[in-house]
Amino acid sequence: MLSKSVFASLLLAITVQAGNRAWEPPIQYAKAAIAVRDLSGINNIYSNGTNVSSAHHAHQKRFFGLSNPATTGSYPRLWPNGNIDACFEQRSHLYNGQNVATRDILYNDLITARELWRNAGLDDKNGNFRFTILGDDDPGCERNQRSTHLLIMYAGQGQRKMSTTVGVDQPLAAPESDRPDSELGPTMTLTDNIDVGMGNVVANYAHEMGHSWGLHHEHQNPKWWSETFTQVERTNYFFSEDNFICENLRDFDEQMAPYANDPEYIRRGKRNEICRDRAKASRAKFAGGFNYIPITDEPGTIDDERSEPDWQSIMLYPSNAGGKVVGGVKQNVLTKPDGSIIDPVSRPSKRDVAGLKKMYGVKTNFFGKFLGDKSNPLKNIFDRTRKKDPDSGCSS
Repeated sequence: MLSKSVFASLLLAITVQAGNRAWEPPIQYAKAAIAVRDLSGINNIYSNGTNVSSAHHAHQKRFFGLSNPATTGSYPRLWPNGNIDACFEQRSHLYNGQNVATRDILYNDLITARELWRNAGLDDKNGNFRFTILGDDDPGCERNQRSTHLLIMYAGQGQRKMSTTVGVDQPLAAPESDRPDSELGPTMTLTDNIDVGMGNVVANYAHEMGHSWGLHHEHQNPKWWSETFTQVERTNYFFSEDNFICENLRDFDEQMAPYANDPEYIRRGKRNEICRDRAKASRAKFAGGFNYIPITDEPGTIDDERSEPDWQSIMLYPSNAGGKVVGGVKQNVLTKPDGSIIDPVSRPSKRDVAGLKKMYGVKTNFFGKFLGDKSNPLKNIFDRTRKKDPDSGCSS
C-alpha cells in the first residue's frame, strides 16, 4: 500500500507534467502563435463553419460526428484510419503588400494546431490520425488524386471565411472535367483573421481539423435542444428560444430586410423558419442559422451516456460567435441555460479526443490502467517515486 507521501509526490509529478511540453505546443512558434494571436474579445462571423452537402450525423459516446463509420462506400465518410493527406492550393495571395504562397501563410499555424490535438491525446504513434501536409510536387497532390486528399485554401487577407468538409464528401465533379479543384474532393478554407472564430488562429485551425476528421459542432447536437427545434419532446435540454437569440446573428437583419414592409405575422413566420429549421436556413443562405441550429435532417444514434454538452469542446462556439455589434459590443447569440457565457477555448478537450477515437474504432489505452502497469505512461514516475519512499511496501 502506498504511503501518503508517495501518493502526494506522485500527484505532484503528474501535475508538473500537465504544464510541460507534453501539454503545450512543443515548438517556439507554436507558443508565440497562441499567445500573440489571442484576442480579449471574439469578433467573428460564422467561420469554423462546416462544408457538407448533406447533414449526415450521429450521436455517439462523447462526440457528435458523421453517422457513417465506413471509410469506403457511401458519402460522406471517414478518412481511412483517420489519416489525412493534405495539399495546399497552388497559388499566391497579396499578403502584407507582397505575393505570398498559401503554404507560406498557413503552414506553421496548421502544424501547431495539429500539436494541440496531439497534446490533448490524439497522437499518431499507432498509425492513426496522421495529418500529413504533402509537398507541392507530391504525386498525391495531382488533380487525378483530388478525391483522396484535403485541399487547403486561403480565404485571403482580412477575409472572414472559414469552412471545412466534414469527413470525406462526394466530389461534385470528375478530374477530367473543367471544374475547379475545390469541387473534386474535400476542402478546408482558412483565414488568419483574428476577428474570427475563437479569436485564436491556431485554435480555429484545430476546430477545422475536428471537422475534417468528422466532428460536427458540439452545440448542434439535437439532444441538447428543445422540442421547438427538434420536434422531439424532452424535459431536459440546454438550448431553446430562451438562450438562442437568433436576432443577434450578424446576418439576421439582412435576411429579414425583404420582409420589412410585410405584416408582423409574415415576418414572424419567416423568422421562425430560418431560425429553427437548418434546411430552410441553408436554402436562404442564412449562414448564422445554418451553423447554430441543431442538425436533425438525418437519423442518428442518441448519446445515452452524456447528460450535458462538453463546455470545453473545441467544436463548441463561444457565446458571441457570429453576433452583430451593437454600440461597439459583440452580442451574445447562445448562452448556457442560466444565462452565463460560453467561453472560447484554445485547445481540444479530452472528450473531443475520446469521441474521435470512438468514431474511428481506436482504443483509448491510458485511462483505467494501474500506475504500475507496464503500458501506463506514468509507470516510470510511479517506480521512481516508490523507490524514494521507505514505506512503499505492501505489507499492511
